[in-house]
Amino acid sequence: MSQVNASEQLNRLKAIIEGTRAGTWEWNAHTGEQRINERWAEMLGYSSRELEPISIAIWHRLCHPDDLARSNEAFQRHFDGETPYYECIVRLRHKEGHWVWIHDRGRLMSRTAEGDPEWVVGTHIDISQQHINAQLLNKLAETIPGVIYIFRMYADGRVEFPYVSEGVREFYGREPDAILQDASLVFELVHPEDAQRLQQSILESYRALGQWTCEYRVVLNGREIWLEGIATPEREWLDQEVVTWYGMVVDISHRKALEARLLELSVTDELTGLYNRRFLLQRLAELLDDYRRHEVVFSLVQVDLDWFKSINDTYGHLMGDEVLKAFAATLKNRLRKGDIAGRSGGEEFLILLPHTDTCEALELIDDIRAVFAGTEFFNDELQTFKASFSAGITQVQAEDERFDQLLSRADKALYKAKDAGRNRVHIEPDRHCSKGGKRTR
Repeated sequence: MSQVNASEQLNRLKAIIEGTRAGTWEWNAHTGEQRINERWAEMLGYSSRELEPISIAIWHRLCHPDDLARSNEAFQRHFDGETPYYECIVRLRHKEGHWVWIHDRGRLMSRTAEGDPEWVVGTHIDISQQHINAQLLNKLAETIPGVIYIFRMYADGRVEFPYVSEGVREFYGREPDAILQDASLVFELVHPEDAQRLQQSILESYRALGQWTCEYRVVLNGREIWLEGIATPEREWLDQEVVTWYGMVVDISHRKALEARLLELSVTDELTGLYNRRFLLQRLAELLDDYRRHEVVFSLVQVDLDWFKSINDTYGHLMGDEVLKAFAATLKNRLRKGDIAGRSGGEEFLILLPHTDTCEALELIDDIRAVFAGTEFFNDELQTFKASFSAGITQVQAEDERFDQLLSRADKALYKAKDAGRNRVHIEPDRHCSKGGKRTR
């Protein structure tokens, strides 16, 4: 029965070898004796008879000199116990003169009585076509402004990059070979704010087997680079369930900068650099919603530069623009973090003050009024003049359901300040505050 089993096992082994088209070899490292099967010779265009007498000398004659040195080093590491098996990719000379790329694997099976390596057995697999494909892929990668890669995730959580193109140096500052050895070199460069989102997107693609896309930043030498990745996953089995992504990563930093600039232009006033009316009203609506939900108090300030038409008529519109920009600069310097200021049109401005009641707002705005009123302006003829503003303040009320109710009260307060002589601040509804200011009561 055991002989039958041994025979069956031998037949199965022969079938496996024939099915994989593997060349087999046996080498006595002590005597130099070598044995090969017919497929070993066929890969190189020979029959086994043409290679007789067969010995290690054939290997030395057919192997590329550079690869022979690497092969000897790999054998030695295996013989010394540093690696569990021998493995090396080598080039062997074909009968017709070209090189055949061979994936050479083997294992030490016995030692001499003195403990020296003796019989080693292994296989040859022709990977010439894979090598040609890899060369074509590398040439293609050179023409693409990005990184082509293959990324793999195992069921046990392990990840690896079986392939990554040369462009990875520019994006990640790492050598391709280093990333093939350690995939974490890529992920450790991802911006901390984007790392969790990137990991989550990969896991979602793994579970659903859906196309992966993600925009994220890497930090290289203190510089942020925006990248966009896209890949298609495939599920396979390599001793455990594995998902492999085939994709590319491109630099979208320029696009992101353009998007940021367009967003900035869409919400800011070009002359002053403050927010525009559309953004101000949007934030006002959000603040009102926060108040209705959580009773978060805020104040609204409406500002109008005094006698601005007269400034334009007397000193010119360019000088008028300088006054507007000077007032915007005063706001930027004097308002607190979280305060929101914008130009609502012409010489009119709106200021939103979160977490601020009318008395606190009065103190802040009246200080700004005093600073701006003390600013001197010079025209081209070195004529000097000063400018001022009037302001109306209102605090959100329990009965406010729409933001135009606040705008109406602030506008009413503003006109009271103007009627009282300008260059002053008024609050509506009126109330007594411990801090005095130039305002009507």
